Amino acid sequence: REWAAGRLFQQFSLLIHVSLEDPAVHEARCLADLIPYDSSEMREAVAKAIIERRGKGVCFLFDAWDEAPRTLHHVTSFLYKFITGTSTKMLPRCSIVITSRSTVAALLYLHLTTRVIIGAFSSTNVEEFIDISLGHNSDTKKQRLLQALHASPELTSLCSLPINAAIVVHVFQSLDYELPSTRTGLFHALVCNLLLRHMQLRTDHGLQKLEVFESLPGDILQQFKSVCAIAFRGIVEDKRVFELCSLTTSSLGLMQAHQQLTCYGPSHHYSFLHYAVQEFLAAYHISQC
Repeated sequence: REWAAGRLFQQFSLLIHVSLEDPAVHEARCLADLIPYDSSEMREAVAKAIIERRGKGVCFLFDAWDEAPRTLHHVTSFLYKFITGTSTKMLPRCSIVITSRSTVAALLYLHLTTRVIIGAFSSTNVEEFIDISLGHNSDTKKQRLLQALHASPELTSLCSLPINAAIVVHVFQSLDYELPSTRTGLFHALVCNLLLRHMQLRTDHGLQKLEVFESLPGDILQQFKSVCAIAFRGIVEDKRVFELCSLTTSSLGLMQAHQQLTCYGPSHHYSFLHYAVQEFLAAYHISQC
């Protein structure tokens, strides 16, 4: 959006966003497959023009390398070759930007000209975030949460990521200012909250409190078990993104929808709200087998 509005990357006449979460992108075998047009003729024409210019004025943004299947991280995969330059020798003047968690992108470091690291929350940042989230006049609640975190190094380490810090504060508030002592307890409480919100917004069930999944209404419980099975299959198959056709039931508010225009046309797919939620649901599925 910033590029289109003329505020960012204006040295590039063409910016191509490639979402590595999209299953359609995983099947790419040539440059044309990365061009987001419905028409195959248009994709080929754009690819030809890029090659003729040797990539001049073109920037590829490969988003979420850490979310791509591990098979794409292999040195023989087309995307790995394209990103690292093995397949882009014909495009020596193009630029490539990659976003990823640093722990997953180690194999790419040798091929980078610039590496930018966005730092995690420090302990001071965590305290500031809690202060803002709970309100500046909530000293008692803030101290209670900080004490709970101090007693649980496992949860303290999670808070280094802003999204996890937000989950901790959300669960703390939803449990009447108490906090589970383990990571499993944290995500159990989060999933319970998500299910309860879904039922209150989307169903006629009058459930006001949920502490164990077995107390879910029968129809919701069966749907929940189906979602857990999807999470488990995703872990086994190294999948974090699921095509719409693979969902045979409601996601119960535990997944989010994505729609993108890819080289294969509009793409509709889903992912869990947080990878740890997928891991938790997969573990629950195993416990029920």
